Amino acid sequence: MIADTYPAKRFPANPITPQGARHLLEGRHPVIRLRSPDDSVLFELFGGASIPDWGLSPECVQLKEPPEDLIAGWRFIDQQSANEDGVRNLGVVNEAVEIKLPIVVHARNGIELRKVLNTLFGSLDPERTGTFSWWTPEFGYWYGPVRWFKPPREPVAISGDECTAETTIAVRIDGGFFRGLDDVAQFRFAYDEMRDDFEIDYAEDRNLGPNWPVRYFGQGGGYVFAGKGQARWRDDPNRRIGTEGRTFVAGPYRDFETETDYQVLEFQLGNMLEFGAADDGWVRKGRLANGDWNGYGTRIRVTGGSIQLSAFNNYHETPVETWGIFPPPLPGEFIRVEAGDPDANDGAGDPRIFRVKRGLIKASITTFKTRDDAGITPLGANFRGVGFGGHASAAWIGQGTPATLTHISAGDASVVTQSGVIPRLNIGTVERWDRYTLYGPGTFEIAAGPGSTQMVKFGPLLPNQIVRLNSDGSGRRVFDATQVPATAEELLEYREMLDELKDLAPLGNEETVTQAIASAYGVVPPQGNLHQLLQGWFTRPIPAKPSGLPAQEVNVAVSISGGNANSRIIAHGTPLARWPQ
Repeated sequence: MIADTYPAKRFPANPITPQGARHLLEGRHPVIRLRSPDDSVLFELFGGASIPDWGLSPECVQLKEPPEDLIAGWRFIDQQSANEDGVRNLGVVNEAVEIKLPIVVHARNGIELRKVLNTLFGSLDPERTGTFSWWTPEFGYWYGPVRWFKPPREPVAISGDECTAETTIAVRIDGGFFRGLDDVAQFRFAYDEMRDDFEIDYAEDRNLGPNWPVRYFGQGGGYVFAGKGQARWRDDPNRRIGTEGRTFVAGPYRDFETETDYQVLEFQLGNMLEFGAADDGWVRKGRLANGDWNGYGTRIRVTGGSIQLSAFNNYHETPVETWGIFPPPLPGEFIRVEAGDPDANDGAGDPRIFRVKRGLIKASITTFKTRDDAGITPLGANFRGVGFGGHASAAWIGQGTPATLTHISAGDASVVTQSGVIPRLNIGTVERWDRYTLYGPGTFEIAAGPGSTQMVKFGPLLPNQIVRLNSDGSGRRVFDATQVPATAEELLEYREMLDELKDLAPLGNEETVTQAIASAYGVVPPQGNLHQLLQGWFTRPIPAKPSGLPAQEVNVAVSISGGNANSRIIAHGTPLARWPQ
């Protein structure tokens, strides 16, 4: 486990010393740490952060000598016939990593020494695992969940006159390898039936090109244009001091509209929003006969501290809901607007639900979700255009400028089939088996390994179902992550109802009925045993980093059929290494 909380106690307790900061900046020594199972104590064993302030906080636990047995052993699985020379190797089984840490404990006096030793031994546990980590600037962060393996055999100083004690701590990494930070990537539907990357410059024309009709509102100057691969705002060129605000609405995009009311719109910010400015995403826009905007539509406005949903009817704005956000939108961040939820109401859909998702790699974190209960957002076949916009705020000097957009795309969120690849990168020195998390609805296909044309098929999954596939096959291959486990009361109620039904009348197909009742109580999935939805299995791991070359990226082919905007595949794998540096 990698703790993301700061410990209650740290040894040494002082801030990093100038000498320690120099070691860290120069990368001269590895940073070696031991963290307690409850994350409350952190021991800086080696590196720049392990140097104490000998005058103010001398209490510390340091490595006296290099750690021993950092590389796990292994056993060969061999086969030999009666008349065969030598053996035939069938495989290798790795042992656990049994690490010995020769340490020295320092304190200002005997009383404090006993306190540090008490904390040290209290931070080790043979049942619960702490974290032993190793970091170098050239090879990164490697860690292992460790348990107390053996008690120290040598005597430990107990005299009140001693300020130093030496001993050896033995810990064990059960899995046999050091672990790195997870490699995570995902595949989801790309709704880019309409896409503009603003590749053609219209700076001289002061517009976005023929596909984007633009309307301005407000007394301020300034204008939007396409230039250098982005949609940009030019502050009022005729007034630099005491400017006024101005809003622009671009779209609906020419000759494009979705077939249904379920729309997905996504854009990427090129820089930071300035104070008071806003970037807008428009869905379900109406249009006049000449293609211009007719004053109807739904706007998602993103500012530095909030997201607001508004309905526009005949150019009149009616706010629906506003949510605060933190952190503010960042350069390179993706903003994804989903108008309508096709999975709501048990798959019947609800066009009045709106979501906004954010993310620096892909927009995957839901920041805003609401429902237009009043029914004031335009809906129907006449309102299926898309667009974007922004607001430049008034300022003493220049204007508060909206962020640039590097691209904008949109599409229909109805059920479709799409294929693609998930990039995988293994920085470890050991082959890696990934874990795949599938979000329904849909039927999912994943290649049996990088470069393989054989596909592992799973599904169909229902809306809102989540299932994980563990490709190593060493434990449970399929894990249902859809629901929180049933409470004791729910399980008891389930058993009582089942017994009651059995007593009322004989069941013609007892197994089927039992399974259906269990599904209603969240005991098993509606489809029954999820393993029956699985066809094929994984045969190729993610290859290890070549010993003399940088890690090589490989691709795993995937596809989703019968999915929608909520469907996705997330691949995550933990790199493994025998040696942490």
